[in-house]
Amino acid sequence: MKKSILALMFLLFSGIAFSQTTVTLQDQCNCEVLKGTDVSSSGAVTPTGADLGDIYVNTNTGTIYFWDGNSWELTASDSQQLTGFTFNDVTNILSLSLEDGGNVNVDLSSLSDVLADSNTTVTSFDIDGANTNLVITDSDANSYAVALADLAALINTDNQTLNEVLVQGNDAGGSAITNLADPTAAQDAATKAYVDSTADDDITGVSFNGGTNEVTVSEGATSFSADLSSLEESADIAANATDIATNTAAISTNTTDIAANTADITTNASNISTNTTNISANAADISTNTTDIATNASNISANASDIATNTADITTNTADISTNASNISSNTTNIVTNASDISTNTTNITANTADITTNASDIATNTAAIATNTTDIATNTTDIATNASDIATNTTDIANHIAADGDLSSTNEIQNIEEVLTDGNDANGLVLTGLGAPTVASDAATKAYVDSTADDDITGVSFNGGTNEVTVSEGATSFSADLSSLEESADIAAN
Repeated sequence: MKKSILALMFLLFSGIAFSQTTVTLQDQCNCEVLKGTDVSSSGAVTPTGADLGDIYVNTNTGTIYFWDGNSWELTASDSQQLTGFTFNDVTNILSLSLEDGGNVNVDLSSLSDVLADSNTTVTSFDIDGANTNLVITDSDANSYAVALADLAALINTDNQTLNEVLVQGNDAGGSAITNLADPTAAQDAATKAYVDSTADDDITGVSFNGGTNEVTVSEGATSFSADLSSLEESADIAANATDIATNTAAISTNTTDIAANTADITTNASNISTNTTNISANAADISTNTTDIATNASNISANASDIATNTADITTNTADISTNASNISSNTTNIVTNASDISTNTTNITANTADITTNASDIATNTAAIATNTTDIATNTTDIATNASDIATNTTDIANHIAADGDLSSTNEIQNIEEVLTDGNDANGLVLTGLGAPTVASDAATKAYVDSTADDDITGVSFNGGTNEVTVSEGATSFSADLSSLEESADIAAN
């Protein structure tokens, strides 16, 4: 039996033994208490119209939320267990100790103002034979059954969803998460088997088809081809053969042209002399141009530096513009929220003014009630002595049940990852960090593992004119194909 259930039973029994006074939550917190099923998680904004501090009780789960001015939030998110409790029957103070340190004191004096039945006390409580009900028996032999399922629904257990676990800490401490299901959505954790099955295939071959002049690169079941027909020279060779036959007749004509060219050569000799003078002049111009080119090169280098600086400034300005746009959007939302808060505060000031007037009247009424309570306190002294005896009896019964149940472990409610995933396996967009490297197919894959098994992209394609081979490279792997059938130099030489 969990310690939190024992603590709840103790408070239940103490309340029965002390009195039958009804104390409502609304009276204690000076707030409005709503109930229903509309609010089932923190952050809900309906029902609306609540005042700051109002309480909402979910009638299905027993969870209590409060209105913080904008939404309904959990009154507490701490899943600590109670490690002990004591009751001072002189001061009527109940002290509760928490497992992470600290304690809470509750003054129960107000519960002993009026006693509807000072003679009836709890004499025993037990679990029925079916283990479904807590049976309470009083001194008048009356029995009351409380369903254990109802008690469990009111207690904040340690069953946590994966999202709740990750919020507390998302470091697996080097342990691999095992036995995951294969992912179905983009944000699901990937298993090792899934990563291995989706890895790219390596290049498996390169081939060349001399009939179609196509080179084909294969990678698993996928292949790509390139048409190299532009390298095929057979049509040009045939044309050259025709040209050679035609040129035979032209050789005779060329003999006559050579004689004519001899006279032209004499004329060209004179022109060459003239050009020599012009070349000297051009040499001087080239020297001048060389100096101008050096100057321009320096200017180009300076301009390149200025362009790089301007590019960096443009990038910075773009980021600043995006940030300013986001800030303008946030400020607009804050202005609307502040206007709403001002309206709410105005209403609260009016309400507080009325409350002050009411409190003044209540103080006068309480003065008379204090005198009445003095008399009641004297009467309650005898009843407190009776309750002290009952508490001692209950303490013994609780100790006996703890001994019978054997639930004295402080760690028996700690959940492993399988129990957490059973309660809820949605990580809600959070990242699992600190995982160990996967070793079997069902282990969760780490980013380092996926990155290390990812295939390289094709890194280059080259052609060796000496061996007539085209080579496709992918990281450290490469394949080559011989294109020698496209090499026509021998045929061209023969022509």
